[in-house]
Amino acid sequence: MSIAMNAVNNKAVVKFLGKDIEAYYRKQPFTEFAHRTRYYIIFNLDANILLSKISSLKHIKGVVKAIDSVSLSFVSVFNAFKTKKNTKPLTYEYVSCIDENLWQFLSPFCEKDLIPKSKAYISWQIDNNQYTNAPIRDKYPHNCLLSTIYKRVYNISYIIKKEGHIIGFTSFLVRGKEAMVRYFIVKDEYLEACADALMENVIQTKATNLQTENETLGKYIKKKFVNLYTDKRKLYALAHNDMNIDFENAVINDRDGNFA
Repeated sequence: MSIAMNAVNNKAVVKFLGKDIEAYYRKQPFTEFAHRTRYYIIFNLDANILLSKISSLKHIKGVVKAIDSVSLSFVSVFNAFKTKKNTKPLTYEYVSCIDENLWQFLSPFCEKDLIPKSKAYISWQIDNNQYTNAPIRDKYPHNCLLSTIYKRVYNISYIIKKEGHIIGFTSFLVRGKEAMVRYFIVKDEYLEACADALMENVIQTKATNLQTENETLGKYIKKKFVNLYTDKRKLYALAHNDMNIDFENAVINDRDGNFA
């Protein structure tokens, strides 16, 4: 770790940290300054979780996986119906980079972010060229700690419009069966409509779970949409003591530092 810290002159922020490794950082020159709640919302009877928790089910593994698939289908039908009213007047413009028009909408939301944003920065984050789909992963010779090589991995990024005007921007990463929300920037009065638009898009990917660190979004989806289980985890942000940060007032957003 000391080599990495020296390389960046101790200018490092650990975005979110689970309590299980907090003891290690207590011994390091880091200060905890913020926390958020990560919502992990599951929409099916997850076969992998059931098989890991109840060993006897391994004898009927095929049946469990069939129930997994059927449960997702039923839940998706109900949830798709719940999106119809709010999304009917909306249109989506799918993008792979940020143009000047979109940046004019996004920049006021991002100007106070702890991690500075720019057109180039967000364009890099949502660019699918940084991901490699490897259907037969075991035979692919390369690996990556950030999981950018996967059986199924890609971004879905889109502008949400109503009557021709931009009301929101969303970008989420599909990785395997996960949908990880990385940008959910919307006008307050359209939050519910844009959240329903997110669910409408997630359902089409056949993702079985959705992950977000936007607490307002997480609470809304958990309350409105059918889900079989929601795991909420408190995550902690830390910064090296050499960083010039006002720890009393600094806030780290759900869109800060999303690289995975």
